[in-house]
Amino acid sequence: MKKAKPTTKKAVAKPKASSKNAVAHAAIMRFRRFLVNALKRHVKAQGWTSTQAAKAFRLTGPRYEAFRQKGADAFDVDRLLAMTIRAGCSYHLKSGKTLTFVLTVPSKATE
Repeated sequence: MKKAKPTTKKAVAKPKASSKNAVAHAAIMRFRRFLVNALKRHVKAQGWTSTQAAKAFRLTGPRYEAFRQKGADAFDVDRLLAMTIRAGCSYHLKSGKTLTFVLTVPSKATE
């Protein structure tokens, strides 16, 4: 009886769909945190009260408090981007080898 040759297989590392999703989710979370931090710095620079900030972002008081306390977990990217625009910020995307998001925050408003 012949002995069977042991077969060897090389493992090829292929990214699994779940790891791609995890990378995408992490990138979205970083972007959300970036927007939240920019908005919080903007509120502080403007010297706004919670009521003024809520009005500028077109949020109710409780919704603004959720934003302040939970930050990136409170809103999705669409809502955060809309809030930056409502607060007078502008943005544009630069594409090349990487996609770059540039956010311009206005200086203290003059009234």
